[in-house]
Amino acid sequence: MLIFQFIAYILLICMSGYLLSYYISILKRTAFHGDNEPPGWPDLAHIMGDLVKPVVQLFVTLLMGFFPTLIGLYIGYKMGFEAVGMTILLIALSIFGLIVWPMLLMIVFVFNHIGAAIDPRFVFKSIAAMGMTYVIGTIFFYLIVGAFFVIMFAESFFFSYFGLLLMIPFLPFLWFARIYIYMVAFRLLGLMYREKAHALRWFT
Repeated sequence: MLIFQFIAYILLICMSGYLLSYYISILKRTAFHGDNEPPGWPDLAHIMGDLVKPVVQLFVTLLMGFFPTLIGLYIGYKMGFEAVGMTILLIALSIFGLIVWPMLLMIVFVFNHIGAAIDPRFVFKSIAAMGMTYVIGTIFFYLIVGAFFVIMFAESFFFSYFGLLLMIPFLPFLWFARIYIYMVAFRLLGLMYREKAHALRWFT
């Protein structure tokens, strides 16, 4: 049983990496070429680069964006979450993470390494350079990502209510909807970069 669970986790990571690699190609193609047509699917010439690296990069962006929140949770655990101001602190740190995370995604996936994203001055300078474009784009980014979680909740509800057999005809649509949502989200990140590339001056 454990070996099957292990294989399932490996397959899940590989599939996630493959899709993430495709989403990144959408971001880059939009950012640098402005194409309206989606790119071709990754050819997986390099397994580590095409499957594993994007997953690691995504994990790193999440860790960097929400590391202050994790520190706040640790402090709350030690001091007691009922401590004065602890709830407000955790909410503020979480909002901070939500604000910077889209920029971390852009930086890491456009540069294709995490080096620039480690420098908080570079991150905040880039956010300031994008101005309202970043504010509006980030709001729409989370609205789009929120749709993904709505679909996941709906899936869970209908699976528990109707059962797997009755839901099978709808599975292709639900899977396509999940993929399409993130295609739109990463295209939005590419459009945000393309709109303000002259102000960001990342490669000049």
